[in-house]
Amino acid sequence: MEMPDPTLLYSSGLTGLPLADLFLTTVNPGRLSRPSRVYSVDYQRPRKTTWP
Repeated sequence: MEMPDPTLLYSSGLTGLPLADLFLTTVNPGRLSRPSRVYSVDYQRPRKTTWP
């Protein structure tokens, strides 16, 4: 059994897990990257005060 080189996987944006790689290439075929975000139901946005 051959093990893939991790540096080649990471440089191409893959994880090394076939199912995870399949999901990532399906939902993000262009391999676009952006900072991660977290959504919380409990978070309340601060109020904006507008001054007349």
